[in-house]
Amino acid sequence: MIRESTMVFVCGALTVFLAAAAAAVPVDADWGKSEGGVRIRARVEKQVWSMDEEPALTIDLSSDRPAHLSVPRIPYCEVQVDAIWYVSRNLQPVAGYIESGPGIDWERWTTVKLDGAVWVVKRKDYKRGRPIRGAETTKQLHLSAGRHTIRVACRIEKLEPISNQVSIEVR
Repeated sequence: MIRESTMVFVCGALTVFLAAAAAAVPVDADWGKSEGGVRIRARVEKQVWSMDEEPALTIDLSSDRPAHLSVPRIPYCEVQVDAIWYVSRNLQPVAGYIESGPGIDWERWTTVKLDGAVWVVKRKDYKRGRPIRGAETTKQLHLSAGRHTIRVACRIEKLEPISNQVSIEVR
């Protein structure tokens, strides 16, 4: 297992944490469905969050593809909260890619924070890479008190694997 420091990228209100090196990922843990040999797993450090906190999900990446994989340093992600998909108001920054060898297990690949100012409801006519303006910005993510179920989808090459479902409680 290789361990290095964690890199932090900040783009406006969106903060993404990226582990600098791959680490062993347990194979028996809950993962989302594999897409093209790539799958992701969402985890939370704690189950209960206060209303003044921003819940954060740690995303692990695993691939059993026999070919190399171009993994974005700062991935484009969408979040699903209580069956509603949200997209980031921030355009995906250009931060380059990491070329992995065949097969990869990457613990703490990235972190997604559920900042209500960043996430807005995904419209049916949404086109990735286009700025979100006007009425779209009024439907921001709001985590009310109670239990919430969350999934994350991340773009990796032409694939968009969706994570397992995690539950949190906001008090």
